[in-house]
Amino acid sequence: MKLAIDLLWVKPKHNGGIESYIRNLLDGFMSLEDDNKYILFCAKDNADTFKHYLEDRRFTMEICDISAFSVGKRILWHNRNFNKLLIKKGIKNCFMPVYCKPLLRCKKIRYVTTIHDLQQLHFPEYFSKKRRAWMMFCWRRTVKTSDCIVAISEWVKKDIETNFGKKDTDIRVVLNPIVIDQTKTDFEKIKDKYKIEENNFYFVLSSMLKHKNIITAIKTVEKIKNENISLPKKLIIAGISEADENRIVDYINSHDLKDNCIMAGFISNEDRNILFEKAYAFLFPSIFEGFGMPVVEGLMLGGRVVTTKCTSIPEVSKNLAYYVDNPFDVDEWIDKLKGIKEKPKKAIDFPEYEKAYVAKQYLEVFESVFR
Repeated sequence: MKLAIDLLWVKPKHNGGIESYIRNLLDGFMSLEDDNKYILFCAKDNADTFKHYLEDRRFTMEICDISAFSVGKRILWHNRNFNKLLIKKGIKNCFMPVYCKPLLRCKKIRYVTTIHDLQQLHFPEYFSKKRRAWMMFCWRRTVKTSDCIVAISEWVKKDIETNFGKKDTDIRVVLNPIVIDQTKTDFEKIKDKYKIEENNFYFVLSSMLKHKNIITAIKTVEKIKNENISLPKKLIIAGISEADENRIVDYINSHDLKDNCIMAGFISNEDRNILFEKAYAFLFPSIFEGFGMPVVEGLMLGGRVVTTKCTSIPEVSKNLAYYVDNPFDVDEWIDKLKGIKEKPKKAIDFPEYEKAYVAKQYLEVFESVFR
């Protein structure tokens, strides 16, 4: 099977969990023994980050004269030229790891497209009216013109069916691949950097968007501090910057929490791993997730994970974390943190997220759709 994989959208170190997803999936394809031919379509400013796949004879690369970071120009180029380029290269099958496929159906090319969530539909306040209208149009066209849609959880599948599905819409669920590199930073370096002690701090790894609900984690630490509750009083917040970061920083500064809540920004996997392991608990207060990869990563690395019951989180974590019923109730968070004090830390194995296993599931989808 000859398969194009669209990577034009990847902005290295700026796509968060979706970037991890596609790189893990490509590693999964590479780990399998098959006779497929994978053609990676890359932008001129992200191609170097994918060149190591060319060491495998099954992988080739097409570098397009566009920038992944110039979103508007990329979308315009994509709709004008991508199908024509595939036809020119003699490619009939294309995998779109995100929903940004060309809007018009091309009868000569079959598409499998992954949709990770419908965030803009549930949080319209994040976007302008024009952007919301464009996204709704794109999702509708993607579902209509793709030969198959892959949803990353059962929750996302139901969300797509409810909002855009038809009786004959082919939507299949394939969970995300998760790869944990066990390399860890020396904790002595981390503890000096953030002034923390083992089992005496909380860890949050998330983007800064409002639905991630980081403010509730901060308010929880604030109450623990102000009432001198016998729990850790320090929170390390790591993740990529988003529009809501200023509001978070303002809250920390205005409530005298600068010594208690540390904004770590983007951190390495080595730092992340040791923080998962040494924290009293990993907190994930999000109220909306298509998947929720950090919850699974925390469980894999042996952390105590306290999170919510919202959207897909219990599904993908297999009900193995600790959950609050009300994600905004600070008192419930504190009670849950008290309740896990004597709970052991134990790394959990999730074979269903192993990269080769997930890659094989994707290939089964491709075989059934493209063959």
